[in-house]
Amino acid sequence: DIEKARVIVDIVGGLCDKRLGSSTVHMKIVGCDWNKVENPQLSPLVTFTQSGPRQIHNGIPAHLLDIQVLDILDSDSKRIEHIYSFFQGDQPLVRTIDLRDANAADEAIEEAEESENPTNVSKGIFKEDELEDDTVDSLATMKEEEENGTELVRFQYDGRLMLEFETTGDELACSSYSLQDEYEG
Repeated sequence: DIEKARVIVDIVGGLCDKRLGSSTVHMKIVGCDWNKVENPQLSPLVTFTQSGPRQIHNGIPAHLLDIQVLDILDSDSKRIEHIYSFFQGDQPLVRTIDLRDANAADEAIEEAEESENPTNVSKGIFKEDELEDDTVDSLATMKEEEENGTELVRFQYDGRLMLEFETTGDELACSSYSLQDEYEG
C-alpha cells in the first residue's frame, strides 16, 4: 500500500500552546512490526524532530498509526526530565490516529474549490457576490476543521502547579490592633 497522508502533531505546554522544546516524534503502523520501539532497540527507528509546538508531517503512510513523543530536549540539547517522564514514564503516552480516510476529505475540498469560479469577477448583484464570499469562507473553514480534526494529534503537558507566595509586613499597621480592647468594656 503506497497511499500517503499528512498528520499534524502538536506538542505543547498547556492550553496556551507554549513551545516545550525540541521533540523526537515516533510513528508506527498499528499491528505492524515496522518501526517498532523495542528494548533493546535492535533496528534503527524512523523518527521526526519537531522544533516548534506544531508541525505538519507529509508523506506518512495512510494507515492506523500510533504516535508518541520519544524525547524532549531544551535549547542546550539536554533532556527535560519532568516533561520526558510525563510522555515516556512507566507507561508511554501513545496517541492513535486513523489516516486511512484523511485523503477523502482533501479530495472533497479540492472538488468544491474547483467547482467555484476561480476568477474574481463580480456581476454587480450584491446577493450573488455575498454568496460567493460566503462559499469561499466556508471552504476555508472546512479546510481548517479538517486539518484540526482528522489529521491532528495533540500532546499537551500541563505542568505541575507550584504555589509560591511571599508575605510582607502589615502595610495597614493593623498588627497592634487588639479585639480584646473592644470587648473589655
